[in-house]
Amino acid sequence: MLPSDPQLAARQLSLVYFALLTGQIIFGAVVYFIIPSGSVDVSLGIRTTLLVVVATVALGAIASTSVLFSARVERIRQQEDIGMRLRAYMTLNIIRYAVYEAPTLIALAGYTITASPLFLGIAVLLIAVFITLKPSLSRMSNDLGIAIE
Repeated sequence: MLPSDPQLAARQLSLVYFALLTGQIIFGAVVYFIIPSGSVDVSLGIRTTLLVVVATVALGAIASTSVLFSARVERIRQQEDIGMRLRAYMTLNIIRYAVYEAPTLIALAGYTITASPLFLGIAVLLIAVFITLKPSLSRMSNDLGIAIE
């Protein structure tokens, strides 16, 4: 059941956010401890190709999601019903989190394949970017243009 109360919506969105963040961190830690750095012999061509794929996916996901998120939030703000706004906003954020999570998982897969610390560094950077998306009541209020007590 999706909430019509902003505080409940923020708590539920935070739960989803922290679950996705925790999954990325745990997967990264497991991959880091299972695959010793430099232990896999992979040709430079494969490593370079994977690096281009990871960079392209990461930059594309971040850029496209930022633009689409802003445009969609503007549409959500125009809805009359607060409950509908909250539900649409939660859905939009969950999609946003998933799109931001995907490049991290791809970077960690690249690390698994190549054991190159560069992929691990990219994953850490992407997790840091993901951390900036932390939901809050003030962000929700600002995005939706509603007053929250």
